[in-house]
Amino acid sequence: MREVECGLPGEPGSGGAVRPQYDPERHTLAEREQAKAEELTALGFARVSHTTVQRMRLAYPK
Repeated sequence: MREVECGLPGEPGSGGAVRPQYDPERHTLAEREQAKAEELTALGFARVSHTTVQRMRLAYPK
């Protein structure tokens, strides 16, 4: 969920490369949530929607 929020995998400030679909300078939060939903669906998770990712992100401890 951190990748959706800040563009970087792992904790903010952990370094690494921003994947284009999660770049906060190029995509809105809603677009990044949709990208994560599509990624999870491609990995075999069933019925992952933008709303599901949004709920997961809001429940994720900060």
